[in-house]
Amino acid sequence: MSKTGQDIANKIADMDIQDGPKKLTHKEKKKLKKQQEYEREMEKITKAGGQGHSELDSNFTLSQSQAQNQNLENAVDIKVENFSIAAKGKELFTNASLLIAQGRRYGLVGPNG
Repeated sequence: MSKTGQDIANKIADMDIQDGPKKLTHKEKKKLKKQQEYEREMEKITKAGGQGHSELDSNFTLSQSQAQNQNLENAVDIKVENFSIAAKGKELFTNASLLIAQGRRYGLVGPNG
């Protein structure tokens, strides 16, 4: 359990000791349950696996060639060359290049449109 979860549990225990056996209200129970669920989800996301990756990283792979120009200190554009992305074993991009130029507008489209 994380530090905030322990703090909540300690507060509940302190309430029980001070006021005797005090029951939690429905609102407090709901809030406590939501907090614990959030902590479990955050723990799942940040949990390190065998190679130091989180559990969510096992679905995606990214590779990029090492031949990059290091003279980009004053560059204002973002340029990524020769990268490949795969999701669940299916190649999405193979040896692709990406250029994001300053001053242009870009939009992202997700699975829901």
